[in-house]
Amino acid sequence: MKYLLLIHKDEARFRATSEQERAALEARYGAWGREVMKRARSGARLEHAETATTVRVQNGKAARHPDAEWASVQVRPVMVFMEGAEE
Repeated sequence: MKYLLLIHKDEARFRATSEQERAALEARYGAWGREVMKRARSGARLEHAETATTVRVQNGKAARHPDAEWASVQVRPVMVFMEGAEE
């Protein structure tokens, strides 16, 4: 069985943390990532929200993705966060 873990981070809150808090969080991410990669086939995270493109219906015309007819579809670049993860 495969799983996708999609985490919605409050980027403004993250940016408001101190460098010390961010360093501690990054250390926890690193430890968690190493543990997950023992079992995972791959691992990646999305770039920050400001890199996203959102597609939706505009002027009565839908973007190529079918969901754009009834929802907004966010497209973001993927950032590899662990060495050896699939690109």
